[in-house]
Amino acid sequence: MIRAFEFRSLLVKLIILLVTLLLSSTFTTAANPPLDQSSEISAALQQRNETAVIANKVARLVAGGEYQEAENNLREVLQKRALSSDGMRELEKVYYQLSTMEQLRAWNRWCSSRPASHFPYLVRGMYFLERARFLDGANKSLLLSEQQRRDFNQFLLNGRANLEKAAELSASDPGPFAALTALSIHLKLPRAEMEKWFQRAVDIDPGWLAAYRAKLLYLSPWWYGSDQMMEQFARNSFNLESSDVSTYVVYLDYLKLRSDRLGRGLQKEQFLLAPETYQMMSKGLD
Repeated sequence: MIRAFEFRSLLVKLIILLVTLLLSSTFTTAANPPLDQSSEISAALQQRNETAVIANKVARLVAGGEYQEAENNLREVLQKRALSSDGMRELEKVYYQLSTMEQLRAWNRWCSSRPASHFPYLVRGMYFLERARFLDGANKSLLLSEQQRRDFNQFLLNGRANLEKAAELSASDPGPFAALTALSIHLKLPRAEMEKWFQRAVDIDPGWLAAYRAKLLYLSPWWYGSDQMMEQFARNSFNLESSDVSTYVVYLDYLKLRSDRLGRGLQKEQFLLAPETYQMMSKGLD
């Protein structure tokens, strides 16, 4: 017979495993999982491949100077507002994949050739944001070399200029506003300014998860908030759930971030085994 403390340990490990699986971030370059007979896994793999195909197609079109066709592809995905299996809009993934590509010269030519379109400025702005994130990471006390600090500051300045330009040019795409919400963290902007960008993003699309995830980090105790602020926002996001929105994922993000911060030991177990935590997780798994 399994003793009480052994059962508790097994239960905690199961909960952590479930949270980890649910929170497998789409913002990584991890290899695709092996093919499975499960229709859900197959669908997830197909969606991941489809967004990669779209991103690569757009990149090829831009590299070849076919800017109008590249923008038509992005506009089509924007108008579809399709959700992927992990709750993100497909276009969020496409934008992120484009931002990780080392094609700055191509993005520069795109911006020069299409000054009235928000798409090139958004992609170039996210390109700079991702490179600033790489240097700054999730630890605001990270020590950078003098050159890294100069690069970091320049990435932030360039990112902000491009994203604000994209925001001026389009009132129907949440992408620029969500990216500016994320940029607020690294620029150490006042909360009111972060809230302004966040609200613009979710007013356009209440299901754009990148905006929620950026605000969740901003409100974390290791940036500019507290555990209480982060938890309250996560709960509010959870309650927005509807057929076209998967913001319950934000609460699962919160569980993962909070449990990681607590580390191993009794505190983490007590947090994950708390009745209210279990209830929220159960709803998210339904």
